[in-house]
Amino acid sequence: MPRSGLNPRKCPHPQTCPAVLHMVFKGNPGTGKTTVSRTLGKIFNEIGLLTKGHLVEVERADLVGEFIGHTAQKTGEMIKKSLDGIMFVDEAYSLPQGGEKDFGREAISTVILYPCVKKANAYI
Repeated sequence: MPRSGLNPRKCPHPQTCPAVLHMVFKGNPGTGKTTVSRTLGKIFNEIGLLTKGHLVEVERADLVGEFIGHTAQKTGEMIKKSLDGIMFVDEAYSLPQGGEKDFGREAISTVILYPCVKKANAYI
């Protein structure tokens, strides 16, 4: 089980878990990745996929903790803020970077597993 405490096996019927739609926007600084995410939130809200459609912009420091258990807590709080909206992870490539004792990979696991295990409605 990942250190995040979320176990993908908790979803007893994986085929019935809600669709998890993670998206990746790649591009140089200033190419509109955040703007596209904000626009998608508004569109998804208008067509009824999201009730709020707001954008929560986070970075590595908002997700990765300094000790065991802190990362899952910080990441979970940011996901909860983005429920029924979009969580935009700015410079997400920096999450797995760090040493062996770094918790960036735990943040990635939490982000990936949270929507299915908690049946949360968020686009990340």
